[in-house]
Amino acid sequence: NFSINAGLEYEMNDKIAFSLYLGRGMRSPDMTERYIKFLTVGFDNYDYLGNPSLKPETNNQADFITDINAGKAGKLKLDLFASLVNNYITGVKQFNNAGNAYFYGFDASYNSARYHGFGAVLAATFTYAILEKATKNIIEDGQVTGQVEVENDAVNEIPPLEARVNLNYVCLSEKLQFNAGLRFAAAQNHVSEAFYEETTPAYTLVDASLAYKPVKWMSFSA
Repeated sequence: NFSINAGLEYEMNDKIAFSLYLGRGMRSPDMTERYIKFLTVGFDNYDYLGNPSLKPETNNQADFITDINAGKAGKLKLDLFASLVNNYITGVKQFNNAGNAYFYGFDASYNSARYHGFGAVLAATFTYAILEKATKNIIEDGQVTGQVEVENDAVNEIPPLEARVNLNYVCLSEKLQFNAGLRFAAAQNHVSEAFYEETTPAYTLVDASLAYKPVKWMSFSA
């Protein structure tokens, strides 16, 4: 397996920097993908059969990264990526090389500088992925009765757009810390037809925590 990567970095000034990374990573199918024999190893309820003839999977990826360090205003990082995976390994019932898979997305984060004990972290991630061609098994009464080809099918098990906000406050020489967080996941409507995936609704999760460490060997949290 041959893998290689390279990158260029450019600092516009002491606050803004740009990076471009190109990489090629190849991996051989693992023992499960090659030799599993009718066991449920995925997230679905199907038992899988390995395929000793699987070809290695190759990921060709480009990342363009922007880093902004605004001092007291905080730090911002944005990573835009695009990926082409050749011989993508997937399958319903049996593992196979499904051809080309395309992944696009971003990963963004912002970390504020601490001000009078207060700090904040904001982050968001998103991936859009498709398979050029996917094989859908027609299943009746638990048995495969035929197959159809699905073009530009969604890659299965891809999470939806997600955003997170965390606010924190420390005091008493950092012995007392308070955190409040919000996590939002959008609805996932881009799902795989070949894998019989179902759409999922959006949801929001809110949580808060309080931690106190009076001495090095003792801490309390709620």
